[in-house]
Amino acid sequence: MAMKWDKVQIADPKHEFAHGMVYRAKVPGGWLITVFWFIGNPGGPAICFYPDPEHTWDGGTLDMPEHLPT
Repeated sequence: MAMKWDKVQIADPKHEFAHGMVYRAKVPGGWLITVFWFIGNPGGPAICFYPDPEHTWDGGTLDMPEHLPT
């Protein structure tokens, strides 16, 4: 069985020289997330585990208030 990676839509950074790609794969207990950043020359990937036993994460981010309490 092959691992299925889904592309996560991300906003482009504010720099013309940098862009990235994010993918996620459903695994037991959550998601594997991999990020590729390209800054000038292609960089290596980063990978992390996002715990989400019910797999409810839709790939988006939470709405955050403009001003967080300090």
